[in-house]
Amino acid sequence: MPLPNLQEILTRMDQGQLEEALAALEDLVTHLPGYTAAQVVYARALEAAGRWQDAFRAWQAAAFFLPDSPTVRKGLHRTLSALATPSAPADPPMTRPDFEDLDRLISELEQARIVPAPDLEAIPAPELEDDIDDMVSETLARIYAAQNQYEEAARVYEQLASQEPERATEYLQKATQMRRKAR
Repeated sequence: MPLPNLQEILTRMDQGQLEEALAALEDLVTHLPGYTAAQVVYARALEAAGRWQDAFRAWQAAAFFLPDSPTVRKGLHRTLSALATPSAPADPPMTRPDFEDLDRLISELEQARIVPAPDLEAIPAPELEDDIDDMVSETLARIYAAQNQYEEAARVYEQLASQEPERATEYLQKATQMRRKAR
């Protein structure tokens, strides 16, 4: 049985006889797999029929023989794109009237109001204990002195003198110096 001529197949496709052309092309590429022009026409015919998976396989066969062909690369890209896009959404999106969205937004915004704080003057001040010892150090005294708060520095040095009797004279001298600077 003689194989069909590629030109005759293209003529059938132009006349709208796609199924007959596909059968002839399949027969042709089965018997002559190295006939790259037939592979390309077969892949395009499969695309026209919407058989994207088969078209992809046909483009892969053509790419085996023509790996650098831009036509084959475009065909592979086209079929992959068609295979990657869903044909129809699984569930159509639920449509709600616009006013329902507005009502929901209004209720959310009403619930998001900031409640003002009560009058701060009406809240009683916390009772602080006066007998809490301050944490003091020589560094704190130097910080007060650097900030020109000599009275505070003197007070810290006096507390240090009472806490550290072995260095009491040194701290009392520094406290006296700070008091002089404060005047």
